[in-house]
Amino acid sequence: MGKTVLVVDDDAAVRKSIAAVLKIKGGFETLEAEDGLIGLELAIQRHPDLIISDVVMDNFDGFRLLETLKESPGTSDIPSSC
Repeated sequence: MGKTVLVVDDDAAVRKSIAAVLKIKGGFETLEAEDGLIGLELAIQRHPDLIISDVVMDNFDGFRLLETLKESPGTSDIPSSC
């Protein structure tokens, strides 16, 4: 089974472009979320191998997402980048 990457970005074009490159060039399975709150839910449910997140987003920004992920024992081991 391939590695899974969660892409979190409120700009749909950017999010879909990153996901497409990861799929086509890297062979990764991708998950997409339009804000940090949805990204957090997906991270808890699916436990991706890596999370790539935008920083500036409404509702739940990338820094808050990263902080919340690192505080939770169920997601603290997921590598994340903002």
